[in-house]
Amino acid sequence: MASIFLSYVHDDVGKAAALAACLDAAGHRVWWDRHIRGGREFSDEIEAALADADKIIVLWSKRSIHSTWVRDEAATGRDDNRLIPIALDRSLPPLGFRQFQTIDLIKWKGPSPPSNVQDILDAIADSGGARLPRATASHVTSSSPWPLRRRGTIAFALLALAIAGVGWWWTVQSTARTPVVAVEAAGGSAPSQEVARQLAVRLGDLQSARGAAFQLISGEGDADIVLQVATNDDAKVLRRDLSVISGKNHSILWSTSLQQPIGQADALSQQLTLTSKRLLTCGIEALSDVRDRIKPETLKLYLGACSRLEDIYGTGQFDPAVAKLFEQVVTSAPHFGGAWAKLLTIESERAANADSPPSLVASLRRHLAQAEKLGPDIGEIYVARAALLPSNDFLGKSRLYQQAVRADPDNPLVYRVHGDLSQRVGRMADSVEYAARAVQLDPLSPAILDSYASALAYAGKVDTAYDQLRKAEAMWPSANNLLFARYRLDLRFGDPKEALKIYRTSLSGADFPQQESFILASIDPTPANVQRAIDEVRAIYVRDPRDMVGLIQALGQFGRKDEAIDLLVHYSGGPAIGWNAEVLFRPAMREVWRDPRSIAAAAHLGFLKYWKASGQWPDFCNDPTLPYDCRKEAAKYAT
Repeated sequence: MASIFLSYVHDDVGKAAALAACLDAAGHRVWWDRHIRGGREFSDEIEAALADADKIIVLWSKRSIHSTWVRDEAATGRDDNRLIPIALDRSLPPLGFRQFQTIDLIKWKGPSPPSNVQDILDAIADSGGARLPRATASHVTSSSPWPLRRRGTIAFALLALAIAGVGWWWTVQSTARTPVVAVEAAGGSAPSQEVARQLAVRLGDLQSARGAAFQLISGEGDADIVLQVATNDDAKVLRRDLSVISGKNHSILWSTSLQQPIGQADALSQQLTLTSKRLLTCGIEALSDVRDRIKPETLKLYLGACSRLEDIYGTGQFDPAVAKLFEQVVTSAPHFGGAWAKLLTIESERAANADSPPSLVASLRRHLAQAEKLGPDIGEIYVARAALLPSNDFLGKSRLYQQAVRADPDNPLVYRVHGDLSQRVGRMADSVEYAARAVQLDPLSPAILDSYASALAYAGKVDTAYDQLRKAEAMWPSANNLLFARYRLDLRFGDPKEALKIYRTSLSGADFPQQESFILASIDPTPANVQRAIDEVRAIYVRDPRDMVGLIQALGQFGRKDEAIDLLVHYSGGPAIGWNAEVLFRPAMREVWRDPRSIAAAAHLGFLKYWKASGQWPDFCNDPTLPYDCRKEAAKYAT
């Protein structure tokens, strides 16, 4: 019999389980990711299973066609003629896979075997595997005195028994619903009707990208939620009022007013579209939940929290009011994984900092324990576990992020935090790849766009970073995340005079009181200006030895290599080094790492332990002009 690799997304786990049981009962050996043992490297085990498989069956669906993991696994089967594609719905397979004959399981409801199960068995046999005789599915030999019809009946009875234990998966899946979304004009004016019509057209690409995740209708209809738009222009300002209305009780769930100067109609139209998409994504997530029917009042809380999440996500700030909103949502809908994921996200980001208050850490532990009861398929669970580790436990965090990829491979947050970790251990090129993957999965998030631009800059791709930042700013002209990103790029890589403008007009110096001296020294690096900038950040370090971020950046920026190495070798902040450790590997620190004494610092700080254990050496070690060999120098130090 054949060895089969089954590729699917977790939204289709019910049918995947039923099909795996069906093929197992037919005598084939089926590998799917439920076979991965705890502690194993996810990608390594998948690669081994793919290499070992005689056939690779891929389940194409509205979700899986967007999964990079499923596409990669399908490509492995395609490239060496082992692919057997199966359609679970009417979604077109991705480009590169549409020329293959696909087995149709569109009408299969589960949990009983599909009526055309023999087509799958024939495909396995015809493509080179052992063919399962139609009369021997129950493993009764042809010499059996039982009639053929009786043997077939027993075969299907055994198949039904084999999948009975997993039938509940499909029962849960079958409770999923498709929300209906309407777009309409408020007030009925001709300008408002035209704006509503254009918005409906622009939202069509979101519907296409999400497959059958929701149904979009224009105008009045029986909808779960209604996007209602109105124009309120005057002689100087263009204004679009956007409201999200409950289709159940017609209450206002969320509203905002968007404005642009006269002459910026295109910019306002884009702002309206992107805002609508972001809120619609949150609404669809809530209304599609398969275990809860979200009440209008709970949906109102959730949309309010979602709309404010991006203002703090990625900035290192924590807003207790937003956390409180998500807590209210999960109290009302305790099985709503989307709300739990977002609550864990904002608490994890703050809890990972060295100065996180104990009350917040305790809150994260409590919420994590509650979220874990929902099951392992929420990537934010692993991110929260990693946030609770010491900040310099790079190996532990890396293993948890790998588990997050296993559990939730299409979650952009998983790739964003993995990219952040890569920066903190000097793997800047990897950070760019992870950040790019996150953008592919969520191209609308200002925080993720910020991460991508920053990763590019820190990897030395400054021009590309500015290009990406400009695109993001055009999408979200007032996003706090992107304002900070612009400031950081101008401060480190661009025109410090522009950074000074942002500092004085938008940041007001409240969070960065010492940075004005740093900026002035960058503009005019006289010995006095440079020393003043270094003295100010050194005073912060003396007060709190854990916080050397500003000092090490200043020493690197102004060429104080020996002082920087001495600071690193004698750092006394303990595990807190992992907090903002990415600053140690930015371009300004290049000369520090070109000195072999820096490897002694890496051993002291714990980086060397990670590099040796993981085999993932920092990018600078691959620089052909480096005047020493990283591995030989590292061999001098115990880890």
